Amino acid sequence: MKFIGDLISVKDSKDQLSIVISGIGQRWEKIVLAVWSTIWLLVGGYFIQQLFSEGERQYKLFVLVFLCFWAFYFFKAMQMFFWRLAGYQSIRIVDDKLILRNFSGIKPKEKTYFVHNIERMEVLAMKDKSLNRAYYSGFWVKGLKMVSFYHKGKKIDFAPQISTNEARALSQLLSKRIVKARKAFA
Repeated sequence: MKFIGDLISVKDSKDQLSIVISGIGQRWEKIVLAVWSTIWLLVGGYFIQQLFSEGERQYKLFVLVFLCFWAFYFFKAMQMFFWRLAGYQSIRIVDDKLILRNFSGIKPKEKTYFVHNIERMEVLAMKDKSLNRAYYSGFWVKGLKMVSFYHKGKKIDFAPQISTNEARALSQLLSKRIVKARKAFA
């Protein structure tokens, strides 16, 4: 097994290529996300209590709208917490198929793509000193997906929170293996 950067492990054999991009964070990141989620849950509990207490109709409407936003961001916070706790993305090329599997600690989602239908591999170009790059590199977001390919005209993004250099290396490795799989199953 070899590694591309800190988060990507590669296992290349004759029959298949298996790549795992780890989403597991450091201990302090998990603690911060757990504390943040707990505080967010307590704030939501307070506003739910306010919704069912005595008060004016306009105030309850405001609380209801606020709770809609609260629920969305609570869902996002929990997604990130589970991603940092046990999340990973797996990319496998087996025979003539590329299999992308995302696991965020709850239920894995897997999609299969035939290599003959993959048109081109791209790396997301982003300046290292940009605000977007700084935000999406934070541990509190899953981050931008840095590599993509086109499958039957549809753009498929993957490989979250990796550096541009890691994305280039990953893209080259996958491109070579896809060409090899196409030739083997032509």
